[in-house]
Amino acid sequence: MLNNPRMEVNKSIAKQLIAYLILFGSVLALVASAIQLYFEYQRDITRLSTRITEIQTIHQEGLSRTVWATDLEEVSLILSKIIDLPDIVHAEIMREGQILAYNEYLDSAVSRQSIETIKNDTTNFIRSEMPLVYRQSNQNLVIGKLYLYATLENVNRQLYSRMWLVMLTNAVKTAIAALFFYLLFSRLVLRHLGKVSKYLNEFRSGMSLDPLVLDRTPSSNIDELDTLVRDINSMRENLDSESNDQDENKGMVRLLLDSTGEAIYGIDLDGKCTFANPACARMLGFDSVEEFMEIDIHDTIHHTRKDGSHYPLEECRIYSALLKGEHAHVDDEIFWRIDGASFPVEYRSYPIKKNEEVVGSVVTFNNISERKQAEQLLIETSRLNEQIIKEAPIGIAICDSNGLSIATNNAYAEMIGATQEQVLTQNYNNIESWKESGMLDAANRSIEQQQKVRGEFEIFTTFGKHLVLDGIFMPFVSLGEQHLLFMIDDITERRRTETELDKHRCQLEQLVDEGTSELKQGQEEMMLVLGTLNGYVYRDVADEESNLGLDREVPVYMTSGVERLSGYTAEYFIGKEGKTYTDIMHPEDSDSIWAQVKEALAAHREFNVHYRITTRSGELRWVHERGHGVYDENGKALYIEGYILDDHERKTAEFELENYRDHLEQLVEERTRELNEAQSELVRQGRLATLGQLTATVSHELRNPLAALRTSLYTIKKHFSEKADERLMQASRRADRSIDRCDRIIDEMLDYTRIAELNKVVTRLDVWLDSVIAEQEIPQGIEVKKQYLSGRLAVAIDPHRLSRVIINLVENACQAMLDGNRTSGQLIVKTEEANRGITISIVDKGTGIAEDVLPKIFEPLFSTKGFGVGLGMSVVKQIVEQHGGNIAVESEIGEGTTITLWLPINGVTAVDETGAFQANT
Repeated sequence: MLNNPRMEVNKSIAKQLIAYLILFGSVLALVASAIQLYFEYQRDITRLSTRITEIQTIHQEGLSRTVWATDLEEVSLILSKIIDLPDIVHAEIMREGQILAYNEYLDSAVSRQSIETIKNDTTNFIRSEMPLVYRQSNQNLVIGKLYLYATLENVNRQLYSRMWLVMLTNAVKTAIAALFFYLLFSRLVLRHLGKVSKYLNEFRSGMSLDPLVLDRTPSSNIDELDTLVRDINSMRENLDSESNDQDENKGMVRLLLDSTGEAIYGIDLDGKCTFANPACARMLGFDSVEEFMEIDIHDTIHHTRKDGSHYPLEECRIYSALLKGEHAHVDDEIFWRIDGASFPVEYRSYPIKKNEEVVGSVVTFNNISERKQAEQLLIETSRLNEQIIKEAPIGIAICDSNGLSIATNNAYAEMIGATQEQVLTQNYNNIESWKESGMLDAANRSIEQQQKVRGEFEIFTTFGKHLVLDGIFMPFVSLGEQHLLFMIDDITERRRTETELDKHRCQLEQLVDEGTSELKQGQEEMMLVLGTLNGYVYRDVADEESNLGLDREVPVYMTSGVERLSGYTAEYFIGKEGKTYTDIMHPEDSDSIWAQVKEALAAHREFNVHYRITTRSGELRWVHERGHGVYDENGKALYIEGYILDDHERKTAEFELENYRDHLEQLVEERTRELNEAQSELVRQGRLATLGQLTATVSHELRNPLAALRTSLYTIKKHFSEKADERLMQASRRADRSIDRCDRIIDEMLDYTRIAELNKVVTRLDVWLDSVIAEQEIPQGIEVKKQYLSGRLAVAIDPHRLSRVIINLVENACQAMLDGNRTSGQLIVKTEEANRGITISIVDKGTGIAEDVLPKIFEPLFSTKGFGVGLGMSVVKQIVEQHGGNIAVESEIGEGTTITLWLPINGVTAVDETGAFQANT
């Protein structure tokens, strides 16, 4: 520290002040002197030029006359008189480029210069010319020119003598002004700056000082020195306050580290632990944070990879990010506990910088074992779905909303004549066979109508193979994306069989038409052909009463295939030895089948039906019957003829296929729902993890400035407590309420992301609830009506946390009743015993909650208000469920809202007459 800082300041500033004043004065004096001398010099030159003009005017007429008379002696005499005048050194008359006459100044100083030198020296001499004019016969004749040369010697001499006088005068003025300003500045500024410098040096050394005061007369006008002194005193107070705030901030940081559920630790450049929180110590198996300090983090918790291989320090991504000063985020590694067990982690590393240099790193991590298990379950479920689709006997494919195939099986690829790789590169919108067959229209209709569409389609594969497909298109949504599932079954052979049967029927009709003579031969040939079918052909006579032959009691003939199909011979039915054909039909099918046949015959068209029969052995079999009526010219039915085929295997396979399709659809829906639930759980866990990290950051970044604001407001109120007006006090109270609101928002976020254990106390609910309601500031105009019906019952609750539930619900109810410019309302708070528990109901007569909003009110971050973060009702539900209870909401627009909390008694408690708690039996 300087021995005499005041003298040092004065001496330094004085030197600079004098130097700048002298420099400025010198420059100013030089400029002023130069301007003054320039104007005086120009004045002398002008005076000399005027003298020369006067000389020329006086002697012009005489010279013109003597030159015209060619009187050279007279000319020389006149020129000699001109030369005798001051400063004129040479005169001559020229005519037509020749010197007619001249004379020169005989002064010794001039005589040494030749005439040519004088004429060429424009710096020291001035030349002037004047024409000589003689008037003759009213005409002006130029007979020559007079040239005069004047010296500037006297003008320059006068300039030099004036220059020294002017410069000396200006130098004296500059010195006097510099001295005056020095004395003035020293008196007004320098002596005070010395005291300020000394005060700052003593303050820097850590001395406890009183406020700085200058040795000067106080004035009502505040100048720069007063402002400097005020700022120095304010800076001293702020530094003292900041020192206290830093101590409080350290305690707050420690509190946040201890309270957060996410593990946090810090390392220095040597990889040693510098700080950690209790969550970190618990996850790693340490009994306390102190055991975790000063250890080598990598060698303790990060020494080995998942595959059991050694994890070198130089390959560690935490250490690499620390050296590079970069952020690192890793979720595919493990940490090791002190007991030797490992667990998967997701960690983030952030560099700590001081003066733009990395001095360490802070690492946060979470145990993600449950998330990894959920991901593995999701992978196994997807693998099972893929296996089901791959092994299915029918063709299955799944497309996205753009028409691209994202999954298929071998059966589908075989049906369309392509490999699975080719199918996965196809877009069904571009497949020509789909467009031509109508499959594309069916697929698009299914997506547009959002319902299942089924149909039969004829297509040609890429190899030219003709297929008839039974297709089902079913839209569904997975992970928020539109998809289309379609299943196809190759029914080409079935349709080919039906075609062959139609062909044989046509042949039969043709043979009948050829004539009676060939009827028997044709029938035998036809019977031979039909005998090979797995069924039989029949002809029945029309019943006289119904004219439709529905009783099947008088068949004309049946082929022998009826015995293979039903176990009864043709003669059994024709000879009426036993049952009629109607008797062997399944009772559940006969009525509907005969209704279809009757309707077809009445309309003179074919009937085509499927039904079950009971064979002679008692077995149920499916058959396919196709027939038509034979009519006379008047439309009277003569016969009913057709064929009945064994359709049991096809129908059984069709039912099995339908059951499999239904089961597959159900299985796909179940797997899709499981995938969506797993995805939702992953998203929820991700949101909770993000919210937890955000909460830690927000609570850290906001609590410190809020504490500083609260302290500053307290200082301001204390300073103005006696003279502050009402508006200032109202503004102060609004600021306090805003800070309290910010604290509540931070508390809500911390409560939601950090579930604290309950501190339950057996409490008489009515008394406790009444005290909580009494402490609330109910807005003016709202009437509180209390209906306590739970009597002496008591429950085990955490009074502090449950009071937050009541406060939140009461505030919401009051806001709802005062919304929409309302000024009054009624708040009902009631309790009663119900369902082995106690219910608390908060009823308001407010605006109510919209039906589409009601399911969302307990979702995190959802809010209908213009303020807050939307965690209030989520925290309410969380606290109630921690108590083992539940919450229900009923609301109607314009009528109000009722929120009911149910808390279990759990065998605790009644209160006797003395107020003591008793077990509730």
